[in-house]
Amino acid sequence: MMRWLGNVVGPIGRVVGVDRNTSHLRHLSDSRFQIIEGDFLEISLDAAFNLAHCRYVFIHNRGAAQMLTKLAQVLKPRGFLVVEEPDFTSAKLLNRRGDVSQQRVNNAICRMFEDRVLDPAHGLSLPEKVAAEGLDIVEC
Repeated sequence: MMRWLGNVVGPIGRVVGVDRNTSHLRHLSDSRFQIIEGDFLEISLDAAFNLAHCRYVFIHNRGAAQMLTKLAQVLKPRGFLVVEEPDFTSAKLLNRRGDVSQQRVNNAICRMFEDRVLDPAHGLSLPEKVAAEGLDIVEC
């Protein structure tokens, strides 16, 4: 995603990537990219952004509500937030043949999140949470 965004913004734009582990981002080393290693909630961002994107981030973080608030705050007016989050609880609807092994895998995934006090259906509640931040939902 960062490489694609780098192509979109061109030589005068900037793409900022934040992760606790930046080993998969280090190859993005030209001037279009700024890589920040650390906890998103603890770092300071010195700019406002036209676009913020995250994928499968909130579902893995107990601080998801605070992360969403911070993302909403760093957007420029009329900026866009693109968030991709799953709802593993609805995967059972895809198991139309009632495959027992598929259901066991889905149940195990849901239990894994629940055991970590995380919501396996985070994506299902996300539109409401985004709206609560005062952001307009363009597409869901």
